[in-house]
Amino acid sequence: MQIKFQGQYDKKLFFKAVALANRPAKNRQRLLSILLVIAIGAIGVIAYRMITTGDFGGNLVYLAAALFMGGYVAFIFIRPYSAASKLWSNPGVRRPLKGVIDNTGIHYDFGDQSNDIAWKDLNRRQITDDLVTIIRKKDGLLLIFPQHFIKGKNSWQKFCQLVESNVTSIGENGFQRPARSK
Repeated sequence: MQIKFQGQYDKKLFFKAVALANRPAKNRQRLLSILLVIAIGAIGVIAYRMITTGDFGGNLVYLAAALFMGGYVAFIFIRPYSAASKLWSNPGVRRPLKGVIDNTGIHYDFGDQSNDIAWKDLNRRQITDDLVTIIRKKDGLLLIFPQHFIKGKNSWQKFCQLVESNVTSIGENGFQRPARSK
């Protein structure tokens, strides 16, 4: 079975894919969201205490700790957008792509050169209804496949099944789940 793909990324799609590929596991995402709310609440309470009591020195350590915690959590949420911006500045990311996906892997054709990536070299996947992201083990290369790169709903479903059966995913608990057995 061979599935052909062809297309070109736009900025919105690319940023969405980078965010998807770097999305924390659901349990971790919930924890980080709760920590961010707690940090923002703590900053508010500490700032209120500082203003009402006038004790800036006594509350400064607490404020610094709350700001550090909130900043760290915010950084985790913002980092994918920063990475996407840096990656998007590379003109190679914006070039048209085409190739073939089969049981051995993903084969890119760049006209004057080609690149073959075996399934065994890929290790993290995220799949949504209209987007698949995959990370290559050795160098963290991000492979992005929006649904419109693959013609036909049937071909898209076959592609998603190939990815699910050949590439591990990040589970609910944040640990890698192996690819489904064939």
